[in-house]
Amino acid sequence: MSIRNLLKPYNLTFFIFTLISFLLIKTAVTNSLVIETPLAKPNEREWRQKSNISIPEAKPDPAFFMLAIPTNLEAPKRKPDPKSIYPMATKSLTEMVFKKTNIFISSDDIQRLDLKKNEGIGPLLKRAGFNSKQVYEAVSNITNIVNLNKLPVGLKVDVLSPFGNKAGAFSFKINNEFNIYAILDNKLNWSAFKAFRPVKKETLFITGKIESNLYLSAQEVGLPEDALIEFVQLMGYSIDFQRQIQTGDQFKILFKQSFDVLSEKRIGLEEISYAELNVSDESYKFYRFTDSEGKVGYYDEKGQSARKTLMKTPINGARLSSGFGMRKHPIKGFSAMHKGVDFGAPTGTPIFAAGDGVLEKVGWINGYGRYILIRHNSTYKTAYAHMSGWAKGIRRGLRVYQGQIIGYVGSTGNSTGPHLHYEILINGRQVNPLKVKMPSGKPVNSKDRKTFLRKIQRIKQEITNLNNIN
Repeated sequence: MSIRNLLKPYNLTFFIFTLISFLLIKTAVTNSLVIETPLAKPNEREWRQKSNISIPEAKPDPAFFMLAIPTNLEAPKRKPDPKSIYPMATKSLTEMVFKKTNIFISSDDIQRLDLKKNEGIGPLLKRAGFNSKQVYEAVSNITNIVNLNKLPVGLKVDVLSPFGNKAGAFSFKINNEFNIYAILDNKLNWSAFKAFRPVKKETLFITGKIESNLYLSAQEVGLPEDALIEFVQLMGYSIDFQRQIQTGDQFKILFKQSFDVLSEKRIGLEEISYAELNVSDESYKFYRFTDSEGKVGYYDEKGQSARKTLMKTPINGARLSSGFGMRKHPIKGFSAMHKGVDFGAPTGTPIFAAGDGVLEKVGWINGYGRYILIRHNSTYKTAYAHMSGWAKGIRRGLRVYQGQIIGYVGSTGNSTGPHLHYEILINGRQVNPLKVKMPSGKPVNSKDRKTFLRKIQRIKQEITNLNNIN
């Protein structure tokens, strides 16, 4: 562009505007490249005012500012002792009639009738002399107290017929705890109720020496059969009664039993508190103890459980008829390894599960006949063969418990007579049941140790006191 054209008014204006813009942009760019040092952060304490807001208080308990609402709710009461609810049974029906009606009745007026087959209480009362109306009212009164459809045949019923008497009544025993009474007074009103049979408990300490066998020796010193059976089951975890028991061995047992005061008959064993068996210079002593969780067990003085993982002999009253090892097969006639032990016993003798476990096999297996295999854990299994049958409910996959009846002695399969063939398998291999050492059950918990030791001392003192009396 020429100078002349540049100096024209409109071109001159554009030129001046462009020049000014260039200078402004250059100044701005130059100024933007200058970096200023930031100021230091001021101290907040010098300029920030202190807050007057207080820390919020904890939420108050509504019970301090809300009105109380009265309630009729009461704390649950402990279940009452049945003896505080029911009256005490009497030895005779005449005593109870007098006690309830103040009417004296001669014992000669009392009939004792047996409940016949397909006969209910109603027909029995008619047989005794009650009229239809009296029978209906009597049965209606006792229906809510006892299930009349489950009364056993042969039940003994004491009956006082109202014919010729001022009152009528009948009574019978439903179990070891209760009698049932129904009384018709002179105003023709029936009253029916349960009554407790008085029970007496006693503690005995019996000792004996084995002469011919344990059973006969126990009978000679007066040890009841139910106490002996429990004693044998307790010691069966540690003792092989078929091989270890010898003449001269001694046993001691401290136990409690109950008696029916009215009939003066023994009801049965309550519990064994202490059991001792001295066999071949070895002494086995076990004390009953209930831990803080309510579990009952038997332990030696060191707190080790009498219970083992498996029982050595899962059958009572049997003899060892064949041991573990090589023998001549009684049927096949050639020598073969006998991978278990045989216990000879009468057909039908109960067989127990040797330990807790799951039924892995239940059925017929070749020469074993009726057979059961129990898996106790990843290591131990037990097998039972030649049984005559299985206990009710036994089936594959069922969980069973130590001492539970699983079957009965028989002679099925390759067998020459009734016996139990018993095997213990460790990791799938049969071992001698009479020689294998089983681990004990759980010992006394450390938190119950002091209580357990005190219980031992009380039992020892009780034995000393009974010995002094005798």
